[in-house]
Amino acid sequence: MNKIGIYYAFWTRDWDADFHPFIDKIAELGFDILEVNAGTVARMTPDERQRLKAHADERAITLTYCIGLPHEYDIASEDRSVRQHGIGFLQQMARAIGELGAALRTINY
Repeated sequence: MNKIGIYYAFWTRDWDADFHPFIDKIAELGFDILEVNAGTVARMTPDERQRLKAHADERAITLTYCIGLPHEYDIASEDRSVRQHGIGFLQQMARAIGELGAALRTINY
């Protein structure tokens, strides 16, 4: 069975939204996956992340993660400090997503 998902921002322009209402909304609509902003997840406390995971699990929703890095985290910047800041933020996101039990996958195009 192919799972069907949607990005939370379909319904909002708020990048740091509360994802809980979207979990309920997509479960009721019949979706299987909710893609959320990895940067927001990285800034959550461990307790907030666990509540998010528990809610998604309760509704049988798989969470996936994405980010468009803002300029201050641009890992292609000519400014070394900006690149280092971006690498640190990506590492923070990877740890946070790992707390939620997500596996990192590489997509080959």
